[in-house]
Amino acid sequence: MKGLRDILGESKSVSRFGREVKIGGIIAAHWRAVFGQLASTLQYSHLKEGVVYIVAENPVWRTEIDRYKTGFLDKINLHLKRERYQVRNIVLKVGNVSGGSRPIIGDEAKTHSQQLDDKIRKEVRRRQKLGYQLCTECGKVWDTDSVCTLCRVSN
Repeated sequence: MKGLRDILGESKSVSRFGREVKIGGIIAAHWRAVFGQLASTLQYSHLKEGVVYIVAENPVWRTEIDRYKTGFLDKINLHLKRERYQVRNIVLKVGNVSGGSRPIIGDEAKTHSQQLDDKIRKEVRRRQKLGYQLCTECGKVWDTDSVCTLCRVSN
């Protein structure tokens, strides 16, 4: 059986496509190492000319990807060092995520919400032990005085 290269010839675009498929496989293999806890909510789509395209069902993840993009790119490029290939950007598309990649829903979301509530309660207790209290004027800012600096300045 003839390979794709044999049928199409030795064009640069075929060689680049083949290389990008290989690099994409490496990225997909290290997906969890690169994206950590976000890996389960994101799905690798493809690689084209140094840009990794990923899919998420929830557009909120676009903000998280943008915020930590430099770190993600560093991790991806670390895994690609041997291949002498550099990914220079990550683009998130909103769409259907198939397979094991999915947004957190149902009971799992309640568990995550409960963990967040527990962290908030723990932080409130810590601040109270240190003598902080909520501002009596605005009720939003923690301060060691009864009125926060912002409220004192504005009055």
